[in-house]
Amino acid sequence: MKLANNIKKVAREHGTNIKEISCQLGVRPNNLSRTINNPNITYTDLQKIASAIGCGIEEFFTVDKVNNVINCDCPTCGEHLDISISVKITPSKKR
Repeated sequence: MKLANNIKKVAREHGTNIKEISCQLGVRPNNLSRTINNPNITYTDLQKIASAIGCGIEEFFTVDKVNNVINCDCPTCGEHLDISISVKITPSKKR
């Protein structure tokens, strides 16, 4: 699943949407949509979006908690990636 779809899904799970997030960030909804669909989205942008939603960045990715691997697709070529890292997941507060 594309990162943009994951971001929208997480936003819905937290009771918000792109329009509300864009208001919190002070940007137009179409600019935020362009940002989340950009294959070169920055870590800083992900942090800002996650903060506006009230979640952690890790919620935008599928995490294999047993093997500490993030499963995602390369935004440029679409190739599936398994990224091994140390992940600390803390529950976010639901609104």
